[in-house]
Amino acid sequence: MWGVLCADAEPTCLGEHAEPLRDALEGVVVVSRHAAAPAGTPCPADGTRLAGLLAGLREVPDDVALVALIEVDGIAADGPELVAKMRARLTDDTAAVVRGAPVTDALKRVNGSAVLEGVSRTGLFVPQTPQLLRREALDAALARGAGAASDPATLLLAAGFAVDVLWGSPLDADGPGA
Repeated sequence: MWGVLCADAEPTCLGEHAEPLRDALEGVVVVSRHAAAPAGTPCPADGTRLAGLLAGLREVPDDVALVALIEVDGIAADGPELVAKMRARLTDDTAAVVRGAPVTDALKRVNGSAVLEGVSRTGLFVPQTPQLLRREALDAALARGAGAASDPATLLLAAGFAVDVLWGSPLDADGPGA
């Protein structure tokens, strides 16, 4: 498994952030999230997680089956342990495991300037990194067209692949209310 480490800074400034992961992964590619995606890829270099991942995949050997997408602000002391937990949750039926934090902010539905109602946060999460992705599924989803996807999980879901979530702190891996 290789890692693609993305950040808003220049890649040359990020090498020290990859150190905690180097022992847990076969290789780490460090890129700016704003790096250009490979030519012919149906995704703009717009600073999204997907654009950063695609730029980093140019440096990942083609025979690598699993890729961990990691952002600098998502690296913690337990980064390698998170990747190991995600790998354990990845089944033959899932294309990816993403880390997610439950939505805690109040949500409201509006019409113009009128507040219509509160929206339940049940079942909603904010995707975080690391995200563990099957390369074969990612390539198949890209071949079908990225559409408006800005992150790998959305791309995989739009292409019909299953994605699992590993709940981030303070919740355990079973999710809210567990």
